[in-house]
Parts: sequence; C-alpha cells; structure tokens
Amino acid sequence: MNTEIMLSVLYVGNLHPGVTASMLWEKFNPAGCIHSLKLCRYRRTSASRQYAYINFYQPAEAECAIQMLNSEQLMGRPMRVMWSHKGSKRSGHVNLESVNATEGTIRTPDSKLFTDPENTDDEKLTDTLQPETAHSPDTFTNIFIKNFGQDMDDEMLAEIFNSFGPTVSVRVMTDENGKSKGFGFVSFERHEDAQRAMKVMNGKEVNGRKIYVGRAQSKIEREAEIEHIYRQGLNLYVKHLDDNVDDEALRGMFSPFGTITSAKVMMLYGQSRGFGFVHFSSFKEGMNAIKNMNHKMLGKKPLYVCVAQRKEDRHAFLAQQHNKGYLQL
Repeated sequence: MNTEIMLSVLYVGNLHPGVTASMLWEKFNPAGCIHSLKLCRYRRTSASRQYAYINFYQPAEAECAIQMLNSEQLMGRPMRVMWSHKGSKRSGHVNLESVNATEGTIRTPDSKLFTDPENTDDEKLTDTLQPETAHSPDTFTNIFIKNFGQDMDDEMLAEIFNSFGPTVSVRVMTDENGKSKGFGFVSFERHEDAQRAMKVMNGKEVNGRKIYVGRAQSKIEREAEIEHIYRQGLNLYVKHLDDNVDDEALRGMFSPFGTITSAKVMMLYGQSRGFGFVHFSSFKEGMNAIKNMNHKMLGKKPLYVCVAQRKEDRHAFLAQQHNKGYLQL
C-alpha cells in the first residue's frame, strides 16, 4: 500500500545540547497551535539527543513552522526543521502518544505525550491503512480515532465501529508493553460508512472520555491543503499594541515585508483593545513578517506576532483549557 498518513509531526534536528523544551515551545508557538512537543533525551543520562518532535493541530501550521524556522539559529546553531519522515514510502507518520509523563515533554491540556517515533512499527501501521482515491478527494474510507485511553484494544474498537458497516481493518496503536496509546485507525469498505461513523462518533463519550473521530489525511490531501493556504495569503494576529496604534500605523509597521491586503486594530468603545490582524497577500511575506516582528520592541512591550487561528479552532482550544486546566511549561 502507498498510503502515507501525515498528522502534522515535524522533526527538529541539529539542536544545541542546552536547548530546552520551553525554548522550543516559545520558538515554534508563533507558527500555530501546538498539540504536543517532545525533546528527546537519553534515558540513562537525561542528556539531550539534540533533536525533537513537534506536532501541530493543522498541517498548514506545521508548514508555516518549516518555512519560518528551518535554518533559524537557536543558541548559536541553525535548526533543521522538516516533516517527520522514516523508512520507505510505505511508512506512516502519526501522532505518537503516551499516557506517561516524560522528561523534556510539553503538552497542551488535551494532548497526549510523544514517545520516540523511532520505536514505532511502520509496517504494521501501513497494514491497517487502505489507499484513498486520489482523483476523488471527497471520498475516503479511512478514519482516525483518538482520546479513548488505555482501556481499548482492536476487538473493542471494532465492536464500536463495525455497526456502521463492513471494515477492512481496525487497529489500536500500542506501545512496547502492548498498552493502547489512545489512538487508532479504522478502514471501511465504503466511503458512506466511514463518513457516517465520523459524523456520529466524533465527540461521543467512550470509556468516560470524549473521543475525536476524523478522516485520516493522505499525503496528497495534505499537500493540496498547504497549496490552498499558500494561494490564500496569510493572516497574522498581532498583540501588545500601544494604545495609540491605529489601522494606518499597524499597516505601516508591517508594510516593509510585503503587500498587505488589510490591517485592522480591534476597538471597543473607541479604544484600542491592544491587538489586531494583518493580512498579507503572499504566504511567504507573512511568514517573513512573523520572523522579523515577533518579540520586536515597538512601544512599551515586545510585539507578539503569530499566524491567526480560525475562530472555531481558537474556541475549541479555549474550551479545552477551561475544562482541563492551563498549559504549564
């Protein structure tokens, strides 16, 4: 099978031994909403292995991070940032999760922690997948399920999803001890059954936990999404603006980096709320603006500049923070 599942995992290499997970989080967070981050260390000595894995919620945000931070200096070394690739074209790349806390790992409230992807069995993962039809992007048969915890195996997952129609394969991903990593894949024979399973089961409670169910995205689909993002330009979120910054001043701050289609400072009762949005017609120009303007002192505070999240993504993330506690670095 040639299906390659890409769930927004980046490899970050050539790190200085002194780089911490917190440093990486601060460096990569402006590119988008991070699901989880793992700085890999040797078990016996806890010394840094000088590479890390970072998982973004959206492939487009991960692509932003590559464009913005590949070859960027951190503690005097240029980082190497790329999609996490292993093995042959048959290998699958997934969000590698563990329920055990690990040194050097940061997570958002709803995330599970990474285990080292070098320990995964790519061939077994590939065997659970069925290639999607490249000529029909709206037709899919593979779905991805996460957040069902450790008390799940293949039989239990099959029992839940077999009611929606015949399946080709059902697989719960497990760690080296055979424990569920909290996510898995189901491959249906028919698109309509996969679609119905996704719509019915997404957000449902299983074993006392609300699960996420979505379509498993192929490499072709991910690349098409990124290409679409490039064509749309890039919308930036800017905060820590001084009270005297208006739309014109905001545009002036960012105009050296490219063509701006809109610049808006958010107001309330005629007073600046201290943040705004700048939309660039070019994706690359927007990324260059983030690289140069994030943390730059303009006024009383250093600016914070990042890719603007969609409203639904931001609301979902805030709801998770409210329900599960705040991120702690």
